[in-house]
Amino acid sequence: MRDSVILMYHDLLPDGEPFPAERQPYVLDPGIFRRQLTMIRRSGLAMCTISEWARARECAGASGAPPPAPCVILTFDDGDLSNYTQALPLLREAGLTAT
Repeated sequence: MRDSVILMYHDLLPDGEPFPAERQPYVLDPGIFRRQLTMIRRSGLAMCTISEWARARECAGASGAPPPAPCVILTFDDGDLSNYTQALPLLREAGLTAT
């Protein structure tokens, strides 16, 4: 398999807060996020940023080389405060990065 995986996150729910119904498809419990990070670490796949992935694909295409090895890319959109207060500590704990 030579496909990379891009996981897009929007917002993590602060501990103990109820899930607002209108935001449910876009909000993730920090405990679930922690379990996902554990599964990513155990997968053995490399982590990369969108920029690193795009650059590697561009270089491979220009040289005729095979695409880069598969990696996992974690992205957060909108810059919600929880990206810093909830996600960043969990990413650091897992030794992983996100864009």
